[in-house]
Amino acid sequence: MQKFIKKRFRFGKDANKMLERKLLKNFILNGKLVTTEKKIKFIKPVIEKTISLAKKNTNSTKNQILKKFADKKTINIIFNNILPVFKDRKSGFVKYHRLSNRLSDGSIMSKMEWIEPVVIEKNKKKQENIKNKIKSKDKKELKSKEK
Repeated sequence: MQKFIKKRFRFGKDANKMLERKLLKNFILNGKLVTTEKKIKFIKPVIEKTISLAKKNTNSTKNQILKKFADKKTINIIFNNILPVFKDRKSGFVKYHRLSNRLSDGSIMSKMEWIEPVVIEKNKKKQENIKNKIKSKDKKELKSKEK
């Protein structure tokens, strides 16, 4: 009888859960992830299962995903930006490819990204604040030139 061993790192059960949560959140928020190949292989099936689960789009699946992420912003990004892109695709949402070895310890680095381009809307309030700051600077420059 074959035993299936869950992939783990040496830090313990809680640390593995937190590492998984952190990698998932960073990947969903940024749309790409550059880390070691072992961590990519650890997180890829979790992302595939999460997106497949989210495609059902029921309250129970939202609660399961909320339990995994514990962040409503990330869940909104999944349901509003990512799912419409992959509505026709059944699996194979992410891809990864190897990069060069890390200079410090020689570990193999990899980059993971979505198969299809996913556009994530940035925080609108931050963009509005930046625009307002630019406008106020322009007004100050105009007043100084008039004098």
